[in-house]
Amino acid sequence: MSSVEQAIAELKGAPEEIAREALDFIVFLKARASNTENGASPDPSLKGYPPGYFEKTAGSFEGQPLNRPEQPALDPAPRW
Repeated sequence: MSSVEQAIAELKGAPEEIAREALDFIVFLKARASNTENGASPDPSLKGYPPGYFEKTAGSFEGQPLNRPEQPALDPAPRW
């Protein structure tokens, strides 16, 4: 029995809400598969980033030093 046949058999008799959720997930997986190459998504919006995010933020710190501020001293660890 193929995976498709197994999925259909599992869905037969399933409540409508489960069937709808399964269909939604299948549509999601197909869209993701068609937008990926070697498992990497070329579209950042598929990873949760809004369109144009990287184009708008690239170089936003240009000319500004990235200095780490002085860190406070740590409290000594208690002796055992």
